[in-house]
Amino acid sequence: RGGAVQSATAAQLALNGHTNDVYCVKFHPSSSLVVSGGYDTTVRLFDVQKGVQLHALRGHDLSVSSVLFNLAGNLIVSGGKDASVRFWDVRSGLCIKNLRSHLGELTSIELS
Repeated sequence: RGGAVQSATAAQLALNGHTNDVYCVKFHPSSSLVVSGGYDTTVRLFDVQKGVQLHALRGHDLSVSSVLFNLAGNLIVSGGKDASVRFWDVRSGLCIKNLRSHLGELTSIELS
């Protein structure tokens, strides 16, 4: 078969940081960054090429159920069971906007 196939063992990489279950993971649109969200209420940004955590983003009061990068790749958007949507700057790790909903927990988010 094709020569570009790697064994599953060679392609594995453990990214440590969350202290509880991870609910969501998304890849950056054009780099080696990965963002994840979990039950520990944090959003974590990793560089998979270097195998390091870049930021632990704190601000959600309850678990983070959805994360994504915007198309430009300069923002992370996270949604949580605390009914908030947060916008994070990828470089600084700062929360630049927080939107609260009165309708209850968020289970997924999308950008168009």
